[in-house]
Amino acid sequence: MDKISLVIKSYIPDAIRALRCVQSIHRHNKDNIPVYLLIKRAEESKFKEVFGDTKVNIVHDETITTTPTLPGWLYQQIIKSQFWVTGLSENYVTVDSDTVFFKDFYESDFMYDDNTPYIVMGERKDFLDECWKLNRVGIHQDMKGRDMYGARITNCIKRIREIIPNNINKFYDYGTSPYIFNSTVWRHFRDNYLVPNNLSFTNFSIILNNEGKMSESTIYGEYYLYSNLKKIMPISPLVKCYHDRSHWEFDKKHNIGIEDLKPNYIGYILQSNWSEEDLEL
Repeated sequence: MDKISLVIKSYIPDAIRALRCVQSIHRHNKDNIPVYLLIKRAEESKFKEVFGDTKVNIVHDETITTTPTLPGWLYQQIIKSQFWVTGLSENYVTVDSDTVFFKDFYESDFMYDDNTPYIVMGERKDFLDECWKLNRVGIHQDMKGRDMYGARITNCIKRIREIIPNNINKFYDYGTSPYIFNSTVWRHFRDNYLVPNNLSFTNFSIILNNEGKMSESTIYGEYYLYSNLKKIMPISPLVKCYHDRSHWEFDKKHNIGIEDLKPNYIGYILQSNWSEEDLEL
């Protein structure tokens, strides 16, 4: 079993992005952390055509779980978060295929020590402030009924804390991607919540999604705090995520490029829900 690995979930429409992501990993993966590409079995031959000589370990989605037909974003959350069931890695970093790494990285970027992964976690007030100015968030209520900036994730946390009873006054954002997951924490959640409630992770995810409250990183983060299985070593997001075109256009307008981002980040994401396939920073 690997101590740590990188896990990329992709599908045919994002194959070019996945290739670019993997090639950037090969350039900057200084500790040779194993890399796994999660795809449906039926898509393997097409991915091999796209990837050519670029090497990557392929894992079929079907070896992790099977699901009913689901929206793509929900399906990929289930598959990548539940990679632990393969037994391939004790800790794993789930990387979106629209991620590009531009800076050398090491195991120590993801692991505090041999037994303790970092967890992406923080209040993200600076990010919420920026989003408020761009009219991307609304006013929510904190645990004392006071106004606060809140994104969709705030409502996810409130709902998930009805299930995972963390008595915490703060709202933590456990992102953005890449997320660092630990197999022991996920296994403990299955054995101590899902199984006693006759739920699979897929069914649990569908229930939350039907309420508009699904977030795999929030489930993991809240259970990480609640279970107290691992030392809590929080870090800020590893990459700069451009959630929509306005963020990217602002940086382009002000000539903010990769060299400006390198002191804080090891890569960037131009989310595929708004960016063209060949768009780069």
